[in-house]
Amino acid sequence: LKPCLVLLSGFLVAMGAALFGPGYDANPNASPRAVLRPTVFLNIYDLTTRISVQLANRLLEPLEAGFFHCGVEVYGMEWSYCACRQQHAEWHPVYGGSPAASGVYKYPPRDCPDHTFRESLELGSTEKSQGTVFRHLRAMRHEWMADEYHLIERNCCHFSVEFCRRLGVGDLPKKVLRLPMLAKTLEQRLCCRGASSCSVLRGDDADVVVDLAPVCRLPEAT
Repeated sequence: LKPCLVLLSGFLVAMGAALFGPGYDANPNASPRAVLRPTVFLNIYDLTTRISVQLANRLLEPLEAGFFHCGVEVYGMEWSYCACRQQHAEWHPVYGGSPAASGVYKYPPRDCPDHTFRESLELGSTEKSQGTVFRHLRAMRHEWMADEYHLIERNCCHFSVEFCRRLGVGDLPKKVLRLPMLAKTLEQRLCCRGASSCSVLRGDDADVVVDLAPVCRLPEAT
């Protein structure tokens, strides 16, 4: 019986590492990192890899605003949200399934391939265990669908705000949401003048979505 339990434990660890990254461990007492309160980082990127966006963010820096992509780093992996679906649905024997239609995805910390890394801000330590964090992420993968991505009202910065709230850490800097909030205010004012003014800002035009929404090349499944 003992060899079977050892094999099952190894299988769960391997499945967790494949789905959630190298920070996963099925046994919270098996790793020194698992019993510590991990530090949570907000990693901020210049949106896309275009030089023009980097220059624009430099000009907007005195105003504490910019065009940013955000990801939350916890337990050795960074998580974010985009308008791209996953490559395939995932399933874990403990935490259940994750739909392919989800826009939540992971990548190595500070290494998102579609945006230019800018800075990393420490937000504090979470009291949540690895297992609890993964359960939150599993739920959020069902709640944050790729098709529901909205450039102004529901983007990677809003996802980061909600994820950090569930982790119980500090607030995000206002600069990451300043432009979306400004755009929403402008959108509301334009909508008062006629519905036709809203279509471009709301992303109803497919060409605008392709041009402005962050493009993500999801990493190959491991």
